[in-house]
Amino acid sequence: MGGLGFCPFAPGTVGSVPPIIAAYFFKDSSYFNSPYFFVFTLGFCFAVAAVSIPCLCLILKEISQKNAAFKHVPWGAALPRLPQHQKKNDPSYVVIDEVLGQSLALALVAFSQFCNTKTLLLSFVFFRFFDIFKPGGISILERRLAQGTFRLQALGILADDALAGLYAGACVSLLAAFFPFLKM
Repeated sequence: MGGLGFCPFAPGTVGSVPPIIAAYFFKDSSYFNSPYFFVFTLGFCFAVAAVSIPCLCLILKEISQKNAAFKHVPWGAALPRLPQHQKKNDPSYVVIDEVLGQSLALALVAFSQFCNTKTLLLSFVFFRFFDIFKPGGISILERRLAQGTFRLQALGILADDALAGLYAGACVSLLAAFFPFLKM
């Protein structure tokens, strides 16, 4: 996402912002609050996943090979190592999963016909909450897929954020349905 993942502070949060900005500019159009936007966003999310999984497999394989190379050489302790955040199964510099999750949250909010600045900001807050703390089945999904092949790990990187986005979109839609001040 244009280098947003290399932001020195909160790259996941920074990576979640572009869909919010795009939604803010389109929120008043008739297209945004139509079922077509929902279908378009789902298509966009599937396209992101289809393109991202092979790329993520390559990144995970490279990280794995670099970590393995350092373990097998006697002078490995003297060589520069990957930063700690790059040793995880979900590298922080990869933010396309945040774009995917935030887009799904926005699609649900737009589909519920309650799209305004308040609900856009709420979807951002809820998505970041669910993405960071991973309640419910999100952490289980992430752990199970992280133990598989590179392809399953790549799917897990996307799937946990997609599920967080679905949770966020559902929460914001329900809140907007029950609290009238969010509809304005």
